Amino acid sequence: MVNNRNIIQISQYTRSLVFFSFFFGWTFLLLFVYLPTLLLPRKTALIFYKFWAASVLFGCKYIAGIDVKVEGIENLKKQPVILASQHQSTWETMFLVLILKDPTYILKKELLFIPLFGLYLWKAKVIAIYRKKGKKSLETIIEQAKDCFDNGRSIIIFPEGTRLPPGQKKPFKYGVAGLYEFCQKNYPDVPVVPVALNSGCFWPRRQMLLTSGVVTVKILPPMADNIPTDRFLSDLQDKIWLSSDELFIKS
Repeated sequence: MVNNRNIIQISQYTRSLVFFSFFFGWTFLLLFVYLPTLLLPRKTALIFYKFWAASVLFGCKYIAGIDVKVEGIENLKKQPVILASQHQSTWETMFLVLILKDPTYILKKELLFIPLFGLYLWKAKVIAIYRKKGKKSLETIIEQAKDCFDNGRSIIIFPEGTRLPPGQKKPFKYGVAGLYEFCQKNYPDVPVVPVALNSGCFWPRRQMLLTSGVVTVKILPPMADNIPTDRFLSDLQDKIWLSSDELFIKS
């Protein structure tokens, strides 16, 4: 006899299968359809890339049943910003692009070598670093951040450096603190805005089974100015971890 729990599990497996078929098929198709955008100015091409992200999240909502609620969007009125976000899932790598006017990511350089996909990352002028190179990576971030801020672009950074399951914590990398220190001296109008979320409760990392529900993205008030660099990192951790724990408990 099939009980209600089994029916729900079957439904989740089916919806996940249909969604990932759509996700990979649609992405693969657009990788080829969008090839001409590689010849367009970056800002023009960004329109097409945002359409891809929005269309995937549309499918995520109406196929997999994963919706979103955003709290604190008013904290992004001032742009450009450094968006320091928690990283639990593939989901936020698409969503965060949509809430900023002209963002770029700080990501690992190995992603640039993915066939075809890497070309689009290059076109987007992401800040690609070798994470194990420490000081050299920070120099790369700061050098390219200048160009971003001079052109009114925001930067998205995942201070943990990798996706982590909800409730699991890993000390933040120094890069975000170095970027904060640089901006305090050279771009004092560019704030660091912390973001907590619970996307991993619904789209877990390295899993193909999704759970229907509402992802909550909590955009916190910008970090204060003139915080000593070592204290900044611990303050940022505490703010994001406290909010993410609250979201995890409520999920």
